[in-house]
Amino acid sequence: MDITQIILIAAMLGGIILIIAGIFMKAKVKKVTGVGMFGAIIIGAVLAGAGYYFGGDAIVENWQTGGEPPAGGQYIPYTPTETIHDAEFTITPTAQGNSGFTIDSAKTIFSCPAIANTTAHTLDEADNTTWVDPDMKFVVVPIAYAGADALDLATCFFEFNDPDALVNTATSNYYVFTKSGGYRQIEWNVMPAATYGHQYVSGSQSTLLTTPFTVFCNMSINQDSVSRIENVYDPVTMSLTFHNAANTWSKTYTMSLFLILSNAQAT
Repeated sequence: MDITQIILIAAMLGGIILIIAGIFMKAKVKKVTGVGMFGAIIIGAVLAGAGYYFGGDAIVENWQTGGEPPAGGQYIPYTPTETIHDAEFTITPTAQGNSGFTIDSAKTIFSCPAIANTTAHTLDEADNTTWVDPDMKFVVVPIAYAGADALDLATCFFEFNDPDALVNTATSNYYVFTKSGGYRQIEWNVMPAATYGHQYVSGSQSTLLTTPFTVFCNMSINQDSVSRIENVYDPVTMSLTFHNAANTWSKTYTMSLFLILSNAQAT
C-alpha cells in the first residue's frame, strides 16, 4: 500500500468520523472545531467523498486481493519462484553373504544360484556348502545440486518391489521370503543400525548432502519354498528401486534366484 492510498483511507475515515461526531457530539465538535453540526457534516462528507472518488476502486481491490496492484491497476497474484530441489544419488552395489551371490559388470543384476534337496526341502550354496542368505550392500552418495550448502538434506527412498514373490509349481505356490511379525523378512538396515534401526520391505534415509550412507538389504529365503522350483535355471526374478521423493530420479536393480541342481535332476 503506497502513501497516496494511506492518505485516501485517512480522508475517508476522518470524514466519516466527523459526520458521526457532528450528529452525536455536536457541542464538543463546535467547541473543538468552531463549526456547528451542519458544518461538520458538510466537511466530513467532502472528505469522505473525495477520498472514495479519487481512490476508492484501488482501495477496494487491494482489500479483496490482499496485495498491491501494479502501476497499471491490474492485480497480478504472487507466484513463488523458489525451486524445490530433490537430490539425486550415486549408488555402488555389492553382493555379499551367500558365496555364489554375484552382481553383473554393469552393476544392475544380482544372481543367486542354489542347489536344492527336494527330499528335505533345504538349500545349499552353489559350491555345495551350507546355505547362507544373500545380502545386498549399497553405498549411497548424495549429489549436491546448484546452490546447495553443507546444511541441506537429501532423502533417499528404497523399496523391494516383490516382497510376495512366489515359486509357482504345478500343484501349489510358495512364498520366496519368510514372514515374521507380519513382515516379509526383507530387512533394510542403515548403518549404524543402533542409530537408524530396521525397516522392512521399504524405507528411507535422510542425510546431509555432504554425508554418504550405507544400507544393507538382508533377505531371509524360505528354503522349503525355493527348493520346490521345478526346473533348473528357471529363475524367480524380483526387483528393488531407489528413488527421491519426487521420483525425478530412480535406480532399479533386479535379482534372479534359481536352482543349478537338485537331487531330483541329479544323475
